[in-house]
Amino acid sequence: MALKSRPCITVECDACGEPLTDFEFDSPVHFATSDEAIKLARHYRWSVVLRDQFVCPERDADHQAFLDALLPPEPVSQIPGQLGLDGSEEAR
Repeated sequence: MALKSRPCITVECDACGEPLTDFEFDSPVHFATSDEAIKLARHYRWSVVLRDQFVCPERDADHQAFLDALLPPEPVSQIPGQLGLDGSEEAR
């Protein structure tokens, strides 16, 4: 039997670097396609961002900071002539 090399896909948390692990065998899970990887990652409650970023379910400060950095800035809404919450004049 010949040895053959085949490409595979694994999933790592972009916040901490931990791989998506098969807990029965205590080893990283290997996938043939990205769709399979995304499906199982979601099944294990990983966050999937734009099909190429993954965040494991761990919710410590580092993971939350990584997720917060992906969010757009909060909108500033101020009606002309209205004082801001901090008492400042309207934004110009």
